[in-house]
Amino acid sequence: MGVIAFSCNSLAQNPTATPLLLQLSPSVDATGPPVATQPPVATEPPAATQPAITDISGILSFEADPIWGPTNLQRGFSTDPRLIGLGSEGIVDTSTTNQACWFTTNAPTFASTLNGGAEAGFLRIYFTPDDKVDTTLIVHTPDQAWLCWNNSSNGSGAPVIDIESAASGKYAIWVGVQQCGASVLGQLFITQSVNNTP
Repeated sequence: MGVIAFSCNSLAQNPTATPLLLQLSPSVDATGPPVATQPPVATEPPAATQPAITDISGILSFEADPIWGPTNLQRGFSTDPRLIGLGSEGIVDTSTTNQACWFTTNAPTFASTLNGGAEAGFLRIYFTPDDKVDTTLIVHTPDQAWLCWNNSSNGSGAPVIDIESAASGKYAIWVGVQQCGASVLGQLFITQSVNNTP
């Protein structure tokens, strides 16, 4: 699958280059499943609780090895929410496709495969930065859907993506930043509970 990286600076001219921040050893604590569902077709701007819908498959590579992870998660995981400490950097400009997606890396920040269970269930994914940095989340689901949402959509300061019905399979997740070249460290949360919020 060919991917054209729309770079935001000279470092991004090589989408396979490893940003300095991402040379740190990944420390992932995850054993539960990130889940996603086929989003509704939006003919109007999405509500504040729904992720914007986009297709940025020509810019981001959901098949690439993730920078942090990957891991397998079993539907119905008991440690809920699942917490993963990670970082990202704004190398690739995705705003040419959707202005809500901002800047991230070509490869997924994190990826997980959801296994088990006969029925799809609710999944919420959100990211809380260590510092006050504007961030975004992008998710590619097993249904080949792209979801994108930034933290300007809610009062928590954290980007949140809710998936009402999650299919089994691989979920590729990107954390993005608002400015080219900016970096962020923080915690990615994956929960099956509607009561778990940032």
